[in-house]
Amino acid sequence: MTNLSAIIYAHNNERTIRSIVIRAVDYYFDEVIVINSGSTDKTELAIKRLCNHYDFKYFLISENEGIGHALATGVERSFGETILFIDASYTKISDHHFEKMIIPVRNKEVDMIIGQPKASLIDYSRNPNKSFAVMRCFQKYNILPIIDRIKKQKGGTELFINLYYQMEGKKVKCIMLEGIKQQSYFNDQRLSKLETELFNSEQKYLQKAYSNLYLNIK
Repeated sequence: MTNLSAIIYAHNNERTIRSIVIRAVDYYFDEVIVINSGSTDKTELAIKRLCNHYDFKYFLISENEGIGHALATGVERSFGETILFIDASYTKISDHHFEKMIIPVRNKEVDMIIGQPKASLIDYSRNPNKSFAVMRCFQKYNILPIIDRIKKQKGGTELFINLYYQMEGKKVKCIMLEGIKQQSYFNDQRLSKLETELFNSEQKYLQKAYSNLYLNIK
């Protein structure tokens, strides 16, 4: 059985970081890595308190460099062959959710699984690319060829990864994860505006991802 690593991406998740770290540490991961990407709230304090009681690796990125930089940083510092990347804003994650994400990848049924919380802030049924879904499981060797590109991405990281897998003929599966919730910072009015902005930017991110992927394979 291959080694299994969990990488938790945190940015201003002081309310949720404790529960997701404890859940990951209590699961059968061979290592848990927490990447704090430029949080300006009390996330770092919460993580340092957890360090006193739980066994995991912690890396602080002083500026928020984005999901791509955090994912690449975690992958570079991991030893697991199979990696589960988790957004610290997710709550109510269970062992069942972990297994739905991990088992098909470890059994080589698929090359990557993208997990979308069913109770999400954003209506992902409108977005066939699932580009903003942050929870994904993959084999390390599949992503290493583009790890430097991922680290430099300032936007469209998820799309870039999805397109790379597609062009390489990899099998990717998107699943809905029942029961998981996502930390919300927004009231209904701000959330509506955010959703509009996210989907209006889809074409920009798609174009950037295609451009970066083209440069990567030339």
